[in-house]
Amino acid sequence: MKRAAAAATVSLLVLAPMDGALDNPELASPPESMTRFVASAMHGRAWGVGGQWAASAVYGRNEHEGGHVSHSGLVESEAVLDRRNTLFGRIEYVQKSAHDLQLLAFPHDRNFNVAAASLGYVRELKRGRGVTLGLGARGTLNVVPSELEAPYGSRTPLGGTVYLRLGPYHTNQPAATPMEPTR
Repeated sequence: MKRAAAAATVSLLVLAPMDGALDNPELASPPESMTRFVASAMHGRAWGVGGQWAASAVYGRNEHEGGHVSHSGLVESEAVLDRRNTLFGRIEYVQKSAHDLQLLAFPHDRNFNVAAASLGYVRELKRGRGVTLGLGARGTLNVVPSELEAPYGSRTPLGGTVYLRLGPYHTNQPAATPMEPTR
């Protein structure tokens, strides 16, 4: 049997809606049940030689007892450029209550719209025995409403981190291969 060799692009799309009832999900809070709806879409594909790209979008909705509702959403992406270089980013939006943020000056069920944007980079330094050691950095710009400027010190608090990452390394094997017919 002859087999033709060709570079294959592996692409994957996953859609996942979820809905459920949670009995007292926050143990630190007074006992309260909620319903949660989450919908997500994830896409990934091979990119270039030895690279890959993945992106996710997620929406969430919590409805607490008494009808208090909060929403959240995020979009994130990662580009593994080659064996050593990875870029990633994330934008998120959440509605948090004064209770969640421990803001005693506001009614406990008052929602605040909070957002953040992060961008980062990881450089793989060393590989061995199925693991890789990387040095990474990430910066985040947060955005809070004007009512929270005093407690946070700014409407746009900044954050950053530099870190070492130990993890499994990517292989050049595709995530899925066609099945061979049995004879």
